[in-house]
Amino acid sequence: MARPGGRAGLESNGERHVNFDWSAIWAALPDLMDGVRLTVFIALVGLVGGFVVGMIAGMFRAYGPKAMNMLAQIDIELIRGTPIVVQVMFLYFALPLLAHIRIDGLMAAITVNSGAYLAEVVRGALLSIPKGLTEAGLAVAVIYLILTGVMTLTLRLVEKRMKIL
Repeated sequence: MARPGGRAGLESNGERHVNFDWSAIWAALPDLMDGVRLTVFIALVGLVGGFVVGMIAGMFRAYGPKAMNMLAQIDIELIRGTPIVVQVMFLYFALPLLAHIRIDGLMAAITVNSGAYLAEVVRGALLSIPKGLTEAGLAVAVIYLILTGVMTLTLRLVEKRMKIL
């Protein structure tokens, strides 16, 4: 409805009337800050955990033995092909029943999910290095140490654990 002497919602001098109740925001601010803290925590867990999982799986996909490559590929495709809600439910309900492991389903699902996506990024990055650059790096042993140092250490740890089992 138009006001007398001016347009709807505007004073005669052209300014708008805004009646916003900021007290509702100030009253809810502690709860909003709790939500911000939880969001940042989940993002950091996903970033750090996903980075670790993604680096290991990506290295296995790029340079790992055939069995580890296939295992990583199956894992990555399975994780990337299912909705994260299904992963949360599986990790929260089914994993304790199957493996007697009790973990926070949301954090584990975000870590595994982001790790699967980062694994493909790492694999693509490692395989995009030109052969000439790899050979030049091997000549001075720089790229060889960077690319295979972590994988060699991981493989040796896996071999030692397999011998123990």
